[in-house]
Amino acid sequence: MATYKGIQGFTWQKVSSDPSDAVAGQVWYNSSTGKFKIATQAAAGWASAPNINTARKMGGGCGTQTAALFFGGDAPGVSALTETYNGSAWSETGDLNTARGNNIGAAGTNTAALGFAGYGSSSVEKVTETFNGSTWTEVADLNTARQAVGGCGATNTAALCVGGQPRPPQTADVETWNGSAWTEGNNLNTAREELEATGITTSAVAFGGTAGSTFVSLTETWNGTSWSEVNNLNTVKRNAAGAGASSTASLCFGGLSDVPSPGTYLAQTETWNGTCWTETSDLGTARAGLGGAGTTTVAAAFGGYTPSLSNATEEYNDPAPIVAKTVTVS
Repeated sequence: MATYKGIQGFTWQKVSSDPSDAVAGQVWYNSSTGKFKIATQAAAGWASAPNINTARKMGGGCGTQTAALFFGGDAPGVSALTETYNGSAWSETGDLNTARGNNIGAAGTNTAALGFAGYGSSSVEKVTETFNGSTWTEVADLNTARQAVGGCGATNTAALCVGGQPRPPQTADVETWNGSAWTEGNNLNTAREELEATGITTSAVAFGGTAGSTFVSLTETWNGTSWSEVNNLNTVKRNAAGAGASSTASLCFGGLSDVPSPGTYLAQTETWNGTCWTETSDLGTARAGLGGAGTTTVAAAFGGYTPSLSNATEEYNDPAPIVAKTVTVS
C-alpha cells in the first residue's frame, strides 16, 4: 500500500507553528491549533492589493512590488501627487514640482526615482525631477520636450527616455540620463508614442504604442547602443504598463487595443523571454494608462482607466506564494 511519504517524499510532522519553508503538498499537524494543515499553491497570476489613495491615469510608475512609486498623472486634470507603496498600503508623500500627466517617463526606485517628460498644465514638458524618498528636485531638462514616452532605468542616475510625441507626429528620439544630463542616442526603428519600455540603460526593451494613427505590437530591444526589431507582442496595444530588468525579461500588462473592436480595454498579460511574448494570467481589472513596478515574476499594477479612473492595485506572482490551509474532513 502506498504511503504519504512514498507519494510526497516526506512524513507528517508535529509542529507548534506552521513551517515557513513548506512546499506544495506538504501536510503537518499544528499542535498549537490542534489542526492538520496542508501547503497549497495556486497558479501564477494577479491578486487584489490595497488601492492607491487617488484614482488617476497615465502617471509614472517604478520600483518593486513591495516598494513602488506612483506619481503625477491625470486625475482628471494634471496631478503632482506622489504615492509610495510598502506592500501593505499606499502613502502620500512630497508632490512633483511640475504637475503633469499623459504618460510621464519613470525610472528608479521608490527612494531614488526619476520623473521626466509628460504634459503639464498647458504644454508638452521636458522637465526632469529626481526623488529621494520624500521630496522632488528639478534637475537638467530633456533635450526634446515630449509626452506619451516610454521610460525605464534602475536608478535616478541612469535612465532612458524612449519615443513619445513632442508635437504631431511622433518621434523615434531616444535620450539617456547619466545622473546630471541627457544625451541623445540612436533612434528607435519606428517612431511612436504611448509605448512602454522596461530594463536598464544598457539592456532594455520597448513595445506597443501608436505609430501614426495605428496601434502597434512592435517590439525593439536595446543593447546600450542601438535598437533591433524582434518578435511582436501577441496583441496590438497602447498605454500598457510593464515591469522587467533587461532586454531579455519583461512583463507587459493592460493597455488599450482595437482588437477585437475599437476601445477594448485589456486585462491581458504577456511575458518576454528575449525571443518571444507568451500570454499568461490576466489582470483582475482590464484597464489602460496604468502604472507598473517590479520584475517578470514579482510585479505590481496600479491606477489607470476603464474608461473611468481606477484606484485598483494588483500584485503578480510567478510562482504564486505557498499558502497553509486547514485540512477538513466531511
